[in-house]
Amino acid sequence: MSNPRLIGGWVGGLIVAMILATVIWNSIPKSAAQLEAEGRAALARRDLPVAIELFGKSVEAEPERVSAWKLLADAACHDGQPDRSYEALKVVVRLAPDEANSLCLQLGGRWMANNQIQPAIRTLRLGIVANSQAPQPYRLLAQIYGVIGNRREVVNCLMELLKRREFTVN
Repeated sequence: MSNPRLIGGWVGGLIVAMILATVIWNSIPKSAAQLEAEGRAALARRDLPVAIELFGKSVEAEPERVSAWKLLADAACHDGQPDRSYEALKVVVRLAPDEANSLCLQLGGRWMANNQIQPAIRTLRLGIVANSQAPQPYRLLAQIYGVIGNRREVVNCLMELLKRREFTVN
């Protein structure tokens, strides 16, 4: 027959070994790519706080990682964090202005749809910084300014569209 003390000691040792292996595994630093992948998974399951935290760690590990900055801006926008979203977008504008314009339009439109006027304006203005020749931010800004009654800014946006031959007066 088996000795119960021997078996209990063996099982206890196995449990301790598994706990130590887990602690060691979890203490190994993750790469920016791994953190971004985990953030994407959190975003897919709509766990926005976790996604934001993971994207933040990813860009901390690799500050030039444009994809993680874009995802951080998007997740922060979804989570209703305009300042966090804007700060991430500013980095995207600096690192990859060609990619920033479309993201600024997307997030600016989302802020508009959620009646978040100031974040929408800031985000769309950042899209202009990314690509001053693109007409789309001016169109959306003209809509916003028209709704809030800022005629001077509507005229400014329309003048910019006229310069780009994106708007005509009959």
